[in-house]
Amino acid sequence: MLPKDFVIDGQDGIAEPIGMSGIRLEADVHIVTISRTAEENIVKSLDHCDLDIQEVVLEPLASSMSVLSQDEKELGACLIDIGGGTTEIAVMSLGGVVYSRSLRIAGDSMDQALTDYMRKEYNLMIGDSTAEKIKKEIGTAIPTNNN
Repeated sequence: MLPKDFVIDGQDGIAEPIGMSGIRLEADVHIVTISRTAEENIVKSLDHCDLDIQEVVLEPLASSMSVLSQDEKELGACLIDIGGGTTEIAVMSLGGVVYSRSLRIAGDSMDQALTDYMRKEYNLMIGDSTAEKIKKEIGTAIPTNNN
């Protein structure tokens, strides 16, 4: 459960209620679920590597800790982490996650799409490593002047 903001006795927009007093405390939260079995398997796998686990963290939240400044998290940002098998999306605002989603389409799917396209359009067979290289060297999510 990731708190977005708090309301104390009807006063909203409170980022940190610790030290405040009131009769009624409400919270607007972003709830993230994981199966207990999946979490236990992750923890067991890390235990076998002799790693000490302090806590399990939502993947895009962990990514945001390394690539977004606190100002970006406060003002608002959309973080898209494209992995091999999944794409993790997190919308950040007011210092926390307000939306998250995991999609089962990612870099591996893009590589396959490139491979299929090259075969269909140019009758050219390329392997996974070539598709990965094309994606990294030519692909962009930023508009360019090269139409």
